[in-house]
Formats: sequence, structure tokens, C-alpha cells
Amino acid sequence: MDPSQPKKPVSKEKTGGLNTQVSALAQLRALGYSKVPRCGPLLRGKSVEVLKAAQGAPGLSQLIAQASRSKSQVDDLKGLVPPTILNQIHSGPMELGNWILMLKSSASAAKLRQMGPAICAHLRSKGWDIQSITVRVIQA
Repeated sequence: MDPSQPKKPVSKEKTGGLNTQVSALAQLRALGYSKVPRCGPLLRGKSVEVLKAAQGAPGLSQLIAQASRSKSQVDDLKGLVPPTILNQIHSGPMELGNWILMLKSSASAAKLRQMGPAICAHLRSKGWDIQSITVRVIQA
């Protein structure tokens, strides 16, 4: 092609994809990338449920396991603890045989403290390793 001849204009349809790719590269360079970052083949074009993604992360998987254990322990209290108090319980962590329970009502917390030894014995009979219960009142 002779450089003195004017170039034919390129249609917008052909440059549309090129311009978006160039602008995407410019945006990535503005963020500090020298080339397009690679993404893992498992995440490209696929959606992942939050629970599955969290179970894949080591720290979050331990937190999920702890939360499911606490929920199972609270579920095992049905029939022993009155339903009005059971609905108020926010289960906390269990460390070294001590389970922390949090309630908004101080009256419910006092009742649960009185029931502490019976709750521990009941949960031990169900297979949980609980030696003591700490009851805390939380701000509403």
C-alpha cells in the first residue's frame, strides 16, 4: 500500500472490541499492573457459593465449623431450657471446655447461670465436652 494514499476508515464494528481491550489495559496499568493479571481457571466464568468459598479458606473454614458446633449445642438445649430463653441465646466460642453464651436480658442470664450445671451435664450426656458455661449480658 502506498503511504501517500489515504487509509480507508475502519468500521466502528471492527474497532469496538479493540478499543475496550485497550481501555481495559490502560485501566489496569493505572492500577499498577504491567500486564493483564491471570485469574484462576476455577473462578473464570463460574459463580461460587459463599459457603463453598469460605470452606475453601483455612481461617474461614474453622470459623464455619465453630459456628455449626455452637448451633448444634444450642439445638441440643431444646427441652431443657425454656423456649423464651432459648430464643434469646447468642452462642459464643467454646474454648478448653468453657462455652460462652450471651443474652440481652439480665433476668434470662441469671436464670441460665442457675441452670449452668444442669446444662453442662445434659450436653456432656449428648457427647459434648463442656465443663463450664460463662453467661454474659450484651448491650441491646
